[in-house]
Amino acid sequence: MASARRIEQINILVKEELSRIISRDIDLTEHGLITITRVDTSRDALYATVYLSLLGANPAELLSGLEHEVYHIQQKLNRSVAMRPVPKIRFVLDREEMRREGLERSLARAKRKGEL
Repeated sequence: MASARRIEQINILVKEELSRIISRDIDLTEHGLITITRVDTSRDALYATVYLSLLGANPAELLSGLEHEVYHIQQKLNRSVAMRPVPKIRFVLDREEMRREGLERSLARAKRKGEL
């Protein structure tokens, strides 16, 4: 088991590298914008859940496109980081981020209406 500090370092490294890989090598930009909000690596450092915020016409389509490319993304990640083993990645929508965005929109509407 890795220490909490080591897991945090892995989270940061995986997030930075995946951001580079997705922006440079994966062409999904015509469908929308992909943002990695956070990465949660398992305590044994074998798995990493990558939380995404997706803006675009169809977030489900963006997520599906990423899932279709996950094998190639994983291979690029394996080659780009100097650690072994490299956590196996899994993409999921960041529901917390979606709730925050909804709350911010509600607050903005209330401000415009003079309710706040």
